[in-house]
Amino acid sequence: MLSDYGGGWLSPDNSLLVIHRLNELHAIDPVNGKLVNKFIGHTNSISGVAFSDDGQLIASAGDDRTLRIWDVPNNELLHTIPAHNHPLNTVAFLPDGRTIVSGDEGGNLVFSHVPTGRSLFEIQVGDGEVRGLELSSDGRFLAVVQEGSLVVLNLDADRSPSVRH
Repeated sequence: MLSDYGGGWLSPDNSLLVIHRLNELHAIDPVNGKLVNKFIGHTNSISGVAFSDDGQLIASAGDDRTLRIWDVPNNELLHTIPAHNHPLNTVAFLPDGRTIVSGDEGGNLVFSHVPTGRSLFEIQVGDGEVRGLELSSDGRFLAVVQEGSLVVLNLDADRSPSVRH
């Protein structure tokens, strides 16, 4: 029953719809509605999902404080990244395809290396939980939506918030 599911995300080529149900991701063919794959590994609810630009990888952010990177064609978990001290809310791939950023309820962003699954660095953007992330198409700017504020990071310049509204 679809009412049991959370948010939905389409692959870049629109060939796959991923929805979450508690701690599972379900990959569905958007044309016929049939279940294609399940991605199971989180120990608590999933709150955010992102596809890589080529659609080959999915990243999932969970209330279990982990970021997981999945290989879509092989239906395989590549990495579990326990980089956060708070439940995660959102995740995004940078355009380079090798870096991913995740945001948590404590106002932290963690940048991780996709091929190795290692955390690279962390930025504290404020006290409010990170609710959304959006990257510019060239990957230079990251908009961070928090409770009551919008922070824009210039990822080329430094690792601190540059504009706060």
